[in-house]
Amino acid sequence: MEPKSTSVTASTRLRSRPQFLLALLLSLCFSCCLITSCNALTTFGRQSGRPSSPSIINGNNNGKFNAKRPRVMAEAFANAGQRAGLEIWRIENFEPKAYPAKDYGKFYTGDSYIVLSTKEKKGVLSWDIHFWLGKETTQDESGAAAIYTVQLDEQLGGAPVQHREVQDHESQLFLSYFKNGVRYLAGGVNSGFTHVDPNAFEKRLFHVKGKRNIKVRQVDATIASMNTGDCYILDVGRDVYVYTGKDSKRVERLKAISAANQIRDQDHSGRARVHIIDDASDEAEVQSFFDALGGGSLSEIPDESAGESDAESDIEEEPATLYKVSDSNGPIKITPVAQKPLRQNMLDSNDCFILDTGDANIFVWTGRNCKKSERDQAMSKAQEYLRSKGRPGWTRVQRVVEGTEPTIFRQYFATWQGHGELHPRLLRSVVDEPASKLEDKSGGEAPGFMPDDGTGEVEVLRVTDSEVSPVPPESEGKLFGDDCYLIKYKTVEGSWVVYIWEGKRCSDGDKFTAFLKAIEFSKENGETLPIVRVVQNYEPKHLLHIFKGKLVTFLSGNAASFKSITDYDGYVEGETRLYKIRGTNAQNSRAIQVEPKASSLESDDVFVAENDNTAWIWFGKNADEAEKELGHEFVKILAPGWTPVEVDEDVESDEFWDALGGEGAHAASYEEDLNVPEEARLFHVHVKKARAKIEEIHDFTQEDLDDDDVMILESPSEVFIWIGNNSTEEERRVMGKKLKPLQRHNRHNSVLFFIKQGHEPSNFISNFPSWDPELWETSASKYVDVKARIQELNAAIVDEED
Repeated sequence: MEPKSTSVTASTRLRSRPQFLLALLLSLCFSCCLITSCNALTTFGRQSGRPSSPSIINGNNNGKFNAKRPRVMAEAFANAGQRAGLEIWRIENFEPKAYPAKDYGKFYTGDSYIVLSTKEKKGVLSWDIHFWLGKETTQDESGAAAIYTVQLDEQLGGAPVQHREVQDHESQLFLSYFKNGVRYLAGGVNSGFTHVDPNAFEKRLFHVKGKRNIKVRQVDATIASMNTGDCYILDVGRDVYVYTGKDSKRVERLKAISAANQIRDQDHSGRARVHIIDDASDEAEVQSFFDALGGGSLSEIPDESAGESDAESDIEEEPATLYKVSDSNGPIKITPVAQKPLRQNMLDSNDCFILDTGDANIFVWTGRNCKKSERDQAMSKAQEYLRSKGRPGWTRVQRVVEGTEPTIFRQYFATWQGHGELHPRLLRSVVDEPASKLEDKSGGEAPGFMPDDGTGEVEVLRVTDSEVSPVPPESEGKLFGDDCYLIKYKTVEGSWVVYIWEGKRCSDGDKFTAFLKAIEFSKENGETLPIVRVVQNYEPKHLLHIFKGKLVTFLSGNAASFKSITDYDGYVEGETRLYKIRGTNAQNSRAIQVEPKASSLESDDVFVAENDNTAWIWFGKNADEAEKELGHEFVKILAPGWTPVEVDEDVESDEFWDALGGEGAHAASYEEDLNVPEEARLFHVHVKKARAKIEEIHDFTQEDLDDDDVMILESPSEVFIWIGNNSTEEERRVMGKKLKPLQRHNRHNSVLFFIKQGHEPSNFISNFPSWDPELWETSASKYVDVKARIQELNAAIVDEED
């Protein structure tokens, strides 16, 4: 451990506690974050994900920040944030001191730290600043951490995203910086502790918690502190043991070994021996572990329990709510604006807002033109808000600045349009050339998934209650809103794809039956085929090709009642029916029934209207010529035998308006209620005792797809459920029940792929920086290889001593 610092610096305002407190009060006038740190023991952390659009500094004025840098306020920050990487400072005597890189990941519970993550993308730097508060840190140290966080933020142009981190409640982004885990150690710089003696003997037992981003917490060195579901590290000086619970998974064991190696290197200068206790250990090895622990046996280790109470999971989620922080009418006040669904235009550049996500996160959004008094007090009002709501002190609070909002913030808004952003379907996972406007609008969902040209064999089954039955031949190509269908497709090359098509009005029971039947069919074919969930009117490009460009979707009705286009359940004589025509060519075109009223029309589309007397083709003034031609083709299907009346927008006849119930306003174009990420995001689904927890994995690679896991990959074009070969049945059962990325982005209608490990389609693979089809064959032996390497290192230590 490190001795208490006695250095004297040029900065005198923080030398003594009274002077420090004065500085703390004065800093309120320039810091919108300082007030958040006036109470070290009622702290609250930060958000749980890395922004995929981080804060950036460039030379434009579109809500970004110029790279003009103010003077350096602390000597320790002189060259901070100039290159990609991680930098850490510890608060010592109320001053930031550079923390040794060899100790990164090791945090003392009595200290406060500042952690700066700098990323570079296409030559542009972005920053995340975290100030971390240990449970026993002093009020003065936490205040100093806040002051210097603000100074560092200002030094970097005011653009960084700021995070407050509290011990035991860190954000996933923070934890992701430390690949060998975060380790908590007792004490602090004010405790007067000394450096660790590599040869000293102090028995310590560490609980390794987590799978992707682990925490290593010291616990009582007794068997009562252990369970069979987790991994533990026992440090007894010259020997470090890794106990792997019989119910722990391979990745958890590898992470525990990495953490043990770090303890060996950080605390024992690499001269301790690491011993792994697992199913392959012999009786003597197991006994040596329990002798070092002080007694016990494998049979005495408690079974994996229901688990510690997860305080964050125990919070009852409420709808996301937006509040305005304003002093326009006198004293600062907080006013509710709206609950979910939220929209971007609810935010005002002249004000500050608080976004309460309803779980364990609070955001403070500062508009570029908001008053200084509002900026200064916004964070303090967030703290007051937490107290008024009885929320725990560790609730994570993040400050975001207008123009640099991260994805984790934007996901709570139904729509979001930022500078330079593209329409969702232009953000395609597999694109060789830019999509045309027509292709973007009408080419179909999931454009990267095209296993063939759609000319293979197809069987359409209608789902009713717990049964499936073939649809009548006369209703082929007609899908009804009251129905749910199972569409089995055999590609030209002989592989299978199963589509589940869900009508907007079909029952949950039919959806569940369709999913079960799809799984049954998948098992019959080796569980290798993709299952694709499709919501009515969001059909993927490949499915449109399967229907040869003649798909018609009806608002209601069912296939069993269909006899002809004028004889089915849902057809009412004398009423008008209106269809939107979409497509770029004869292979992907379709007719979508919409409500027969003027407000359903859109200026960039073509519509077919028909009743018992007349058929019309309505051409929006911005409609594409290709869709105009397709409109004539669909009249032959929707109103056979009729010669349609062509109607141009703005010159409609009274007869046409009468058929739609009267003239009225309509949209210029169709705007989807979507807010998709600019980049793909990967989430790990972890299930224990029927409780599902979803954690985001930052800067992911193929190696993060472990065969023990179920993962969710959310791309701009579609969403994937990736099923590892060794994932549990429990994980598979709940995989579709807690899809927060879909819920928060309003992506209920997204095409959803269920895919099995080793059978990933190209539109999934393209979201990864690189892909090795043989990765899992080699990773299966990784655990064995790691154990062998440790044995070599242990032998080398013995040789040195001899």
